[in-house]
Order: sequence, then C-alpha cells, then structure tokens
Amino acid sequence: MEPALQGIIRYLRDQAAKSENTLEQEKLKKLTAERQLAELLLATKRGEALDAAAVFKQWENMLVTFRQKLLAMPAQLSPRVTFLKTQDEVENALEREVNDYLIDLSKPQNYAETDEEPSEAESDGPEEIHEGRKPTTRPTKAAAKNKRR
Repeated sequence: MEPALQGIIRYLRDQAAKSENTLEQEKLKKLTAERQLAELLLATKRGEALDAAAVFKQWENMLVTFRQKLLAMPAQLSPRVTFLKTQDEVENALEREVNDYLIDLSKPQNYAETDEEPSEAESDGPEEIHEGRKPTTRPTKAAAKNKRR
C-alpha cells in the first residue's frame, strides 16, 4: 500500500505545481494584454495610430462621392461637349470637370445615417472651401440670340 500512497502524493504534487505554473502564465498573459492596451492608447493619443473603423468609414465616404460624380459625369458633360468644335475645347472641358470632381473628393464628406442637419462646426468653413470653375464672361448662344431680338 505504501507505493500506491507515494504515487498519489507524487501525482498531487505535480498537479499543484501545474496549477501554480498555469496561474503564473495567466497573470503574465493579463499583464501583457494590459501593457499592449496601454501602448495602443498612448499611440492613439500621440496620433501614431488610427481607429480602423474611422479610416474605413472615411474611405467608404470617399468612394461613395467618387461613384456619384462618375455616374453624373455623362449627363453633365454631354450637353456642353456637343457644342464644342475642336478637340482642344473638348479636352479642356473634360479636364475642368475632372478637376472639379477631384476638388470635391478632397473635401471630407460625412454620410451619417441620421436625419439631422449638420451643425455649423460640421459644415464647410471658409478654410475648407475650394473654388471650382469660374463662370465664363462671354455670353452663351441663347443670350446672344435673345439680345438680337
């Protein structure tokens, strides 16, 4: 009976050592996780890390704006392009329109899921306004035709 008792005692000692070792490992894991969280918070406060959801939402908003502008391009350009005579005029009109679209894309767009109106702080301030295409000074064909009457 004595060897059986020694085996049981040895088994219980091994189990106690394993549980103590496991407890130390769990404490180490917890401390590591806390340290990593603290480092992440510090990096965020320093501006070295960004919130992935915010970055994703900003890219999503840019792509929505880009898609809207591209889909609207044929309807907006076709009436103007038909009256242009040379390739340079067409190219300049297209280039102006694309540049306007790129300027619109450079403005941050926020497509919130709420029905609220944007506050003054969220709306474009004078520092965010980009000038688009300048109005032409020459009269349009319709205006010239009306003058003749």
